[in-house]
Amino acid sequence: MTQEELAGELNVTRQALSNWERDVNEPDLNMLKKICFLFGVN
Repeated sequence: MTQEELAGELNVTRQALSNWERDVNEPDLNMLKKICFLFGVN
């Protein structure tokens, strides 16, 4: 899955996703839950 695809699934910009990956900032708790759901992590 590309950054663009994941960003689309999460309804965020590719730049926001890139910032999370580079530890520039962190997603909030609700977004973390969405990410976990998409990847089947509990």
